Amino acid sequence: MKWILLIFFSLILSINVYSQSNITVQYFGLTAHPFGDYTAEIQPYKLDKKARLVANFGGYISYEKLVWYDILSVRIKQGIFSDCSAGFMGVSHIGVNVRLWGNQKHRLSFAIGPALVYRNSWNRFGIYENRGYWNEREIYSQPTQYKTVLYACEFEYNYMISEKVDLSVGFVPGFPNALALSVGAKFWLNKDFNPRIKLVRRK
Repeated sequence: MKWILLIFFSLILSINVYSQSNITVQYFGLTAHPFGDYTAEIQPYKLDKKARLVANFGGYISYEKLVWYDILSVRIKQGIFSDCSAGFMGVSHIGVNVRLWGNQKHRLSFAIGPALVYRNSWNRFGIYENRGYWNEREIYSQPTQYKTVLYACEFEYNYMISEKVDLSVGFVPGFPNALALSVGAKFWLNKDFNPRIKLVRRK
């Protein structure tokens, strides 16, 4: 993981300082378990008896820098929110973002890269059974479950509201049998940004 971080930040620092960049803030509010979840009874904000849909409370913030026109970018993303048991959960992610489709108003992209996922241990519930997915240790005297995911991915759709602001919707097919949805805004930082002409300054 240290080598991945070193390579990532070296890439960030080597990019032309005039390249386009943005900050995205999203509210994370919904997790879906398409087939239900066997721990449904310990999920207080489930929207149905089998916890097919569960409300979450928290959000994500990310920084993205485009490295090759509007097609390829690198990004850092951090999430802090309540998990399905209403306990603390966090996600720290770095990755590469690739545009799949887009025009003047719409943009669909796919991001992939390593992520560290951590949460308050669910072993505090008698019904819970760790089926080998999570590692566990005490962090600051708090029992914590964590997992390094090398292939964490996300689909992101952006709709241009103005020259500087996009509506941003994220969809994460993150963990086994769980899908996550977040909604927010993307703020472009460069004052001379004009998405209708170019997304990366030419040399």
